[in-house]
Amino acid sequence: MSSANLLTALRGRLSAPDRAVLDAAIRLAEGRAVALYLVGGSVRDLLLEREQLDLDIAVAGDAIDLAQALAAAADGRVAVHPSFGTASVKGPFFSVDLAQTRAEEYPHPGALPVVRPASLEEDLARRDFTVNAMALRLTRPQAGRLVDPHAGRQDLERRAIRVLHDGSFRDDATRMLRAVRYEGRLSFRLEDGTARLLDRDRRYLDTKAAPVCGGSCWRCSMKKIRTSCSPAVRSWGCWRRCIRLWRSTSGASKPSSAPLMNGRPPGTRSAFASSPGGAESGRSSRWWSALPSPGGMNAPSTMR
Repeated sequence: MSSANLLTALRGRLSAPDRAVLDAAIRLAEGRAVALYLVGGSVRDLLLEREQLDLDIAVAGDAIDLAQALAAAADGRVAVHPSFGTASVKGPFFSVDLAQTRAEEYPHPGALPVVRPASLEEDLARRDFTVNAMALRLTRPQAGRLVDPHAGRQDLERRAIRVLHDGSFRDDATRMLRAVRYEGRLSFRLEDGTARLLDRDRRYLDTKAAPVCGGSCWRCSMKKIRTSCSPAVRSWGCWRRCIRLWRSTSGASKPSSAPLMNGRPPGTRSAFASSPGGAESGRSSRWWSALPSPGGMNAPSTMR
């Protein structure tokens, strides 16, 4: 899909209420001489021509001020998070998230980031994977321009998941769980360098996924992987990678009710030929459901 057609494609995939609130946000931003960009997974899903799109918007300016004005114009409710410069505006039939473009620094592995206002380029550089590090300009001039400094579109075409830098998983270990989920949900593969970094940095799950996300984070992530992966994907990399990650955290032990067979869950050999509701698929789902969470993790989940 060419950049010239991206705005048209975006509008075609939005509901009428979402289109209306997007148009209102653009008008308000242009009146303030502030640039708006569709960012992250929203751009990824637009390029993949997926039907459901979220409105995640980066604001090269005061996102909270814009969100408050948008809520008033669209008769919506606004929730603001001043420490991160973000806000959400919701109405009966629309929802939009706005965030000031920002840079992040992690004082140590697993720490919450320290944020500061920054350029769009710095904002994209802080993201998890190249396929989520693209932006589509929404405001004039240059409306419709795709900003892709990390070759995310090329990785989309290769169906590859690639981190932006070698310290990505150390900064935020929950990106490992996200990477495995993307393997299943999008039928992508980790590129070789990212797979090596994931194996190298598994121990950092103790620093972020354990204290911050807790056991419920694991249960939530495992459930998302199980329900979003096709049986074929679940059979191999997606399953095995998550099991290795899960076992690497403190307190994790091999499930006693159904051990791995030849490095994969029981019943997955024939999952390639089974429907999601078939017997083998059911066995795999029961095995997955029976996995306990790592011991001692009781904090609420913060994973989205």
